[in-house]
Amino acid sequence: MRRRLLSTLAAFGAAGTVAAPAALAHVSLESTSPGKGRTVSRARTVTVTFSGSFTTGRLTVTGPGGTVVGRGGPDPRRTSRLRAELASGLTAGSYKVAWRILDTDGHRQT
Repeated sequence: MRRRLLSTLAAFGAAGTVAAPAALAHVSLESTSPGKGRTVSRARTVTVTFSGSFTTGRLTVTGPGGTVVGRGGPDPRRTSRLRAELASGLTAGSYKVAWRILDTDGHRQT
């Protein structure tokens, strides 16, 4: 009986080591649109796409002088993407995109 219990526990332990890497995998940034460092003549939205789903998130776009020109959150059409609509009439200049998500495993990423 004791031998059977030990072999059963060993089997569960081995299964745990095989399954652990999947549990440790975090969602990572896959792409942005427009892309980092890109110059565009006009943009209506900004999207940030990740390698997997997340629980919640937010996206803020700031323009010249630190003015917020767009805010957004999870894209209802794709669970691995954040999306923000931009204000109309944006001027030429540099814009910064800041995002924050909460992974399904509870880790925050920015």
